[in-house]
Order: sequence, then C-alpha cells, then structure tokens
Amino acid sequence: MSFLIHASYFIDKFVSSRFLFSCSVSHYFLSFYKSNMNQSYSYKSKSPYNAKIPKSRLLSLTRWINSLHIWRNLTEKELPEQAKTGVLLIFLIQAVEPTIEFQNFSPKPSSKRFCIKNLDQALSAISQLAGPSVLLPRSEEIYQGNQEKMWQLLDFIFELFIMTPARKSFKSLVNWYIRILELHGVSINSIEILSSFRNGVNFMIVINCLLDDVDLEEIYFNPQSKSELTQNLAVLINVMKKFGIPVCVTIEELGNLLDQDLILLQLYYVYRALHDRIPIKKNLKFKDDIQRSIEKLPIEKSALQTEVSDFMKPKGFFSQFTPRSYGKNKLEFDCTKETESTNAVSTSDLSPSYFSSKFSADRSLSPIKIEIISDTSDSFLEYKPQKNILNIETSPVKPSPSLRVIRPPEFHHNPHQNLSNDKEKALLYLLTPRILKLHIGSCFQAFMFSIVLDSFLAEEYSFEWKNLETMETEGKIRIKDISNVSYEKRVLMIQEKSKSLQIQCLDANEVSRYVKSLIAMRDA
Repeated sequence: MSFLIHASYFIDKFVSSRFLFSCSVSHYFLSFYKSNMNQSYSYKSKSPYNAKIPKSRLLSLTRWINSLHIWRNLTEKELPEQAKTGVLLIFLIQAVEPTIEFQNFSPKPSSKRFCIKNLDQALSAISQLAGPSVLLPRSEEIYQGNQEKMWQLLDFIFELFIMTPARKSFKSLVNWYIRILELHGVSINSIEILSSFRNGVNFMIVINCLLDDVDLEEIYFNPQSKSELTQNLAVLINVMKKFGIPVCVTIEELGNLLDQDLILLQLYYVYRALHDRIPIKKNLKFKDDIQRSIEKLPIEKSALQTEVSDFMKPKGFFSQFTPRSYGKNKLEFDCTKETESTNAVSTSDLSPSYFSSKFSADRSLSPIKIEIISDTSDSFLEYKPQKNILNIETSPVKPSPSLRVIRPPEFHHNPHQNLSNDKEKALLYLLTPRILKLHIGSCFQAFMFSIVLDSFLAEEYSFEWKNLETMETEGKIRIKDISNVSYEKRVLMIQEKSKSLQIQCLDANEVSRYVKSLIAMRDA
C-alpha cells in the first residue's frame, strides 16, 4: 500500500513538472510571436543584411549617393528623412538602371498617399530587377522613418547594382589601366592595384593621357611627405570634378586605403568616363622635376584591344565633358546590340528627369565601341608628342554640358485634347524649340532645333538648327527631302540625299517622339 502511495506521489510530481515546462515553453513562444508579429523579415540570402550596418558603411553609402548628383549633398543623418517621399529612391534607381521609367509618380508629393505610391513604385522596380528571392521592406516602414530598413535597402542597391558588376569586371578594368599606363612606361602590380593608385599619380597619368588641359606640374611623382601626398590627391579630385567624373572618395580614404569598395568604384568611374577615348602620347613633367619621355612605346598591338565581353554595369556615368572618340579608321563592334533592341519605343511620355533641375548627371548609356587597329605596321607605336598615337584625325573637342543642365523648362499639355490628326500633333511638337546636340567631328555640340515654314503656298517645312549665342541659322534640312529617320538609344539619325545627321536627344522618350513626328510631317 505504501508503495502505491509513493508511486502515485512521484507520478503526480512528474506530470505537474511536465505541465509547468509545457506552459513555460508555450508562454515563451507566445511572447516571441507577439513581439515579432508586427515585424517583417529581412532580406533572404544574397548579402548579410541581417546584421547592423556600421557607421563607416553609412558614410560610404552617403558619399556614393552624393557622387551621383541626383540630389543636394546629404549627410548620413539627413538621408533617411529625405528618402521618405520616394523621390530620392526613384532617382537612385534610374541612376543605376537608366532603362527603368516610372509613370505617374509624384515629384513633389503633398500627402502620405503620394509618398507611399512613390515608394511602392520604387520597391516594385527593385524587386523586378533583383528577383523574387529578395524580401524588401514595406513602403510604410520607410515612410515612418525606419532607419535600419532604409539603410539595409540602400546597402542592398549599392551591392547588387554597383559593386557586384564592378567586381565581376575587375580583370578587364585592371587590364585597361595597365594598357594606358604602359604607354608612358609605367608598370603596376595587378595584384595590388588599389595601392598603386593611393598617391594619385597613376590616376593623373591616365587622365592626362586621355584628356587635354590636364596639368601634371602640380603633381609630385614621388611624394615624400604627407603634405605632398595631400596636394596630389587634392589636385586629382579637382581635375575629376572639372571633367564631370563622379568623385566618391575623400583624400583621407584614398591616401590611407580606408574604404576599398569606394576606391574600386572610383577606379570604375574613371574607366566609365574615359574607356572609349583615344590615348594621346605626351611628355610628362612633374612638380619634382621628374620627366618621362619614351621614344618607342613598350607595348604590343594586342594591348590596345579590348575584349568584346567587356560590357560593364552600372550603365551610364561617363562624363558629359568627355565626348566619345568614334573614328572611321577602326573596326568597330557594338556590344549593346545583343542586349537592347534599337527599335523599342517608350510608352511613357513623362520621365522624372523633367521635374528635377538638380539632376545634372548624364545617365544614358553610350554605345561601347571595341577598337581594333586595322593597320598592320608598327608606325603608330612611335612617339608623337601631343598627337594622336593611333594616327586618327579628330576635330578639337570643346566641353559640352549635359542636356539636363542647359535645357530650359518646357510647357507640356495633352495634344490629343484639341488636335484632330497626326500632322497637327507632329507640327505642334516640332515647332517647339529645343536644345539638342548635333554630332560634329568627334563630339556633340548643342544647338537650338525647331522646324520653320519655308513656303506658305506649298506649306513646306524645314528642320533647322541655330547657334545658341548668336541665334543665327547654322543649317537646315527640308522635311520632304528626308529619306530615312531612325534612332539608336537616344541618338536621332536623319538621312537625306546629301546629308546625314546624328542628333542627341534628352532621353529615349524624346527621340521616339521626334521619329514619329518627322515621319508624320514627311508623309502628310
């Protein structure tokens, strides 16, 4: 009997302890669920975005966004607040992927509803570009000022659309720098490429080789002190800003190699700005009286060739002050033909760029030309001071600012409301004077374009362009004489019996409107 009593006692203790354990576990999971039921999960895979982003990374992301010139310069404290409306995010997405167009977004949202709508469009575009495997924060979280979610999103954009393609293209980028530096007998270690550019000398040699009006006499070839190193880097940053190359590093970061991601990105920006320009062999004279002059370039012809696969993202961000060098004495391959259709017509009549006078970065993508020299002799390798080493005739290049900077505001309305046929719509569009760029020699120059009436009786029109300073007519072409109108990216191509024009428009939407309008006027 006592055995049964003891047994029942131990059974009761065991059951009660199991019950208490079960209750405590249930209470733990219930409290965990309640504390997390209102939180969205962070990003899946691709990058370790669950961890808190360090402050140094916040500074890097802020400086990267400021280098794009899509907004006024921001601090890391201001950026999340400025992103709440969604406008900054939309401009950022268009900067890293210019093919994306946003319709019906609010450039100056006046209420929460319009801010959420902008954020929804931005997050939807990121989701489409990144794929369904990434869970993004909700629009409401960003609008309410969740800084952690906001910084995770910016870090994700930076890694996925900027640094990942740059790292994949690292080998091609290094080969390009080696090729340019070897023109002046400068060799670098491809393994320690970042440290080779920390004093600014190799940066300046490359820029001097590809651009005019670059003075190396303020650069120390062998900086011996901190002040000389600082002067080198200060001159370098000023030169890059002068020629429109985005600057994302500071003197301290570059001199001490503090942020390798931004230094790699700076190398990439210089490449994107100058990669298709023709090298010019020059005498080098530095401030410390070091001169470098080589009678024969120590390179082979294969070093002047770029692989066809060298097509690097992010698109855009070449300098608007460094016009493309497309000569006629070369075999040319267009890497963009397989990736983008030249006949695609944009359905959007409105781009965010029309609303922002602050957006000065030229974000369109120039066709990348791969140059293979057809001459079989070695004469082009000989030293020719201040001349094109590839012996290709080019006209003098003058700085030409971006169309987004020099274009005045334009009045917009819906022509479908009061116009009856295609000719009237086309006439109204073409009568509006616009600043476009005409391809002359090896660069694009800005003119005022519009159509004018040549004959009242026959109602004949001409497409003419005027000098922006004197407003005198520089040239014109009769609409009826146009044999073919086409476009590639944002360049309008007009063919006439004796003329062939290449005109750079503001964006893909504008060039498609010009094509439709010119064809409608010609066939009317």
